[in-house]
Amino acid sequence: MSKKRGEYLISVLIIDDKPPVFDIEEIVTDKKYPFSLKIITDIQEALNEIKNNNPDIVIINSRKNGLNVHDFLREIKKEVRPPPHIVLISGFKPEFIGECISHGLNIHLINEDNTDGELRKLKSFLSKYSEVYEERNSKSLRNAKYRSLIESMDDSIYMVDSDCRYLYMNKKHLMRLGRSSELYRGRRYQDFHTEPEYEKFSGIISSIFETGEIFREEYEDDKFRFRRIFTPVSNIEDDSVVAVNVVSVKTDPAEKEGINIDGEDKSVYVVDRECSYLSINRAHQERLGLKPEQIYSGKRYEEFHPEGKSESFAEIIKKVFSEGDYFLDEYCCGENHFSRRFCPVKDPETDRVIAVTVISSNITSRKISEKSLIESNKKLNLLNSITRHDILNNLTALQGYLEILMEDSPDEKDLKYFRIMKKASDSIQNQISFSKDYQDIGVEKPVWQDVDELIGKSSSLLSTEKIAVKSDLKGLRIFADRMVEKVFYNLIQNAVSYGDTISEINFTATEGSDELIIFCGDNGRGIPDEEKMKIFQRGYGKNTGLGLFLSKEILSITGITISESGIYGEGACFEIKIPRLVYSFK
Repeated sequence: MSKKRGEYLISVLIIDDKPPVFDIEEIVTDKKYPFSLKIITDIQEALNEIKNNNPDIVIINSRKNGLNVHDFLREIKKEVRPPPHIVLISGFKPEFIGECISHGLNIHLINEDNTDGELRKLKSFLSKYSEVYEERNSKSLRNAKYRSLIESMDDSIYMVDSDCRYLYMNKKHLMRLGRSSELYRGRRYQDFHTEPEYEKFSGIISSIFETGEIFREEYEDDKFRFRRIFTPVSNIEDDSVVAVNVVSVKTDPAEKEGINIDGEDKSVYVVDRECSYLSINRAHQERLGLKPEQIYSGKRYEEFHPEGKSESFAEIIKKVFSEGDYFLDEYCCGENHFSRRFCPVKDPETDRVIAVTVISSNITSRKISEKSLIESNKKLNLLNSITRHDILNNLTALQGYLEILMEDSPDEKDLKYFRIMKKASDSIQNQISFSKDYQDIGVEKPVWQDVDELIGKSSSLLSTEKIAVKSDLKGLRIFADRMVEKVFYNLIQNAVSYGDTISEINFTATEGSDELIIFCGDNGRGIPDEEKMKIFQRGYGKNTGLGLFLSKEILSITGITISESGIYGEGACFEIKIPRLVYSFK
């Protein structure tokens, strides 16, 4: 579906030997009707078209040679969800139509004695269908745009009733809590917070139900400061408060007090497949230089942006329409930097993408800060590198002298102390090597990386000839630190080193509503329950005990977590949980 001249295009497929059927083409392409038309004569080709593109209306002429309508419709019912609206022209018995309807197909029969009558009825049907369709999709678009906007905001948004029972949570809030939506269904605020937190929260909710007034507050936890706004949701008939909507925004502790939560400078706009604007908020109107009274509807993105930027924007919109997935982007305009989040707006009934909501934020200040931090990190890393090099040179000399002393000393007591000294020096060397890896985390910006390629490369660097390393993650990409390859290298290396009887390592994934989980499982010995948390602590385990700690730190840069859930005696299983916005499929 797309929009053109303010109307939704309804896709129509005609199946007939001698197109167009009774001048249907003339009706469908009439400017008064928002239809797009495709005519196919081959039955199999028509069936493939319906399966792949699912047109809104399929018009079938019973006079078509070699057409078994019964089998054809049965195949549509079996393969296509939701099935299209079927228009059958002439020659179909009422009992056949009844059978089709009983099987869940939406059938409209046109069975007139002459061509003019068939044409008149078809024209009437298309006119009525157009009116109903546009009204329904206009409402769907409004609802879908709102939900798309709420789900794609950087802010935590949730709704509670007078008993502080959760009615709704957006994905951002679920990600912040690290829980699934199922856990909160029918639950209350006090089920997940301390008694003092609940008393304060419930007091605010009670006050809003009594006064119907908006409430704002600021609060802090162990790590961050938050601004929170409570907005009453009123009954449209008597204006009574029926729920409270809560928006929680994480803020920079360095920000000045009293910043209004409504002061976010975010451009929000919605476009269709052709990049024509469907709606624009005030912030984006101002950025484009449009006055509130000016008409933007129907204007295209390219009318306000240079050619190169328009083409890249159109490619992203095309990608979101085809894949139905979120897309993140950053771009420059003069000396300003912006981030954009492209969010598919889906028809709730068909799950088709009908538009794209774009949320654009000015991140110039953040970019300036990032640049300063990068420069500072480079200087610190240079100093660390020089210092580390000097320490390692002296440490190498020390280890060399220890080796000589151990060879020349016949005294067993002296040898005991020399071995302790050698072990300590080896530990120092490992710690210094680790510090090099650790300082590189977060130095470069995270990038999109192909998981299947990372696993293949990591496996090729290790001796795994007798172990089958299998990956079912083709096409999966994650937005992660550039050092994420070390994560997969460490997982495979640990399995090879400590799996004992291990013969295979499997990488699979499961996608949920708000996250994707990568499983790295093997058929080795596994990890005891009492060690499942400890293995991610720095220094725990054999050798340096730093591999899994480093892996956890690398993944956390973009909000990815790792844990172990295998059964001891049956094999290890590492779970890497990836938030919705930092993974995608090619």
